[in-house]
Amino acid sequence: MVANGASGSHPARVLIRRLGPDDVAVLMLLAREDEDFDIEGRGHERKPLSPEAARAFLADPRVLTWVAEVDGSVVGFLSAHHLRLRSGEGSEALLYEIGVREQLRLQGIGRALIDALRAWMREAGVSYVWVLADSHEARRFYEACGFRLGTGTAIYLEAGTEDPDAA
Repeated sequence: MVANGASGSHPARVLIRRLGPDDVAVLMLLAREDEDFDIEGRGHERKPLSPEAARAFLADPRVLTWVAEVDGSVVGFLSAHHLRLRSGEGSEALLYEIGVREQLRLQGIGRALIDALRAWMREAGVSYVWVLADSHEARRFYEACGFRLGTGTAIYLEAGTEDPDAA
């Protein structure tokens, strides 16, 4: 998928493509350069997966990762997961994360990545996608892309594998 840029100061064509098992180097780049794709002050360099783990991640048909490229350089990405459900339509998509290099934001790249996810959803027969927006900026972006505030009362909790009673 090729998207036209919105600014005359940036290359006019952005290539959106889904990553596959041969894109291990791209996945490693996204980990190393995470800070440039995240909100200022929040991102940091991440430890890349091993090449074997990266290949397995990218080969998993339920892992959906697209990148936006300008002149062969990665300028944005979207990571989502195709989730199986025990009822209803049987599956949905979770938009796990999206990022665009800081200097190229507000050029339509994030929206083009969302469009790629939606095109995949239509092909796969998946009619629902959800995302947890963790900032006001993220919420505004998702709403501009057609997402609406959910009706649930979700609370975000997390846990590790350690036994909480062992401490």
